[in-house]
Amino acid sequence: GNDLEGTPFYDQPITVGLPIAHIRGFTPKITTEGCHLFGHLAGRNVLMLDRPDQLERFVNREPIETDLADRHQVLVGQDNWIIGHGLVDRGILHSRFPRSGWKFSLTGDKN
Repeated sequence: GNDLEGTPFYDQPITVGLPIAHIRGFTPKITTEGCHLFGHLAGRNVLMLDRPDQLERFVNREPIETDLADRHQVLVGQDNWIIGHGLVDRGILHSRFPRSGWKFSLTGDKN
């Protein structure tokens, strides 16, 4: 017999902690927590934001223009700190920062 038989966890994976990636389809997608933990180890596909207004747009999940033209996932940072990840597609960075329900502002503008 199985010692877990009859428990609510029988035949279900048991996980503890925060996931660092999700596998959907054929491509693993890193989580924001995974970016924070391991992003400093990345040697490529890193996009550093240059200005505070870009950081504001990234956290608020607004698109940001970039010089990168091909389509791929990137780790996103500022001042050498990895803060999250996104998808670059045809010159636009699409943020994958977690939704918060409130607008992030560095200037105090609440609009």
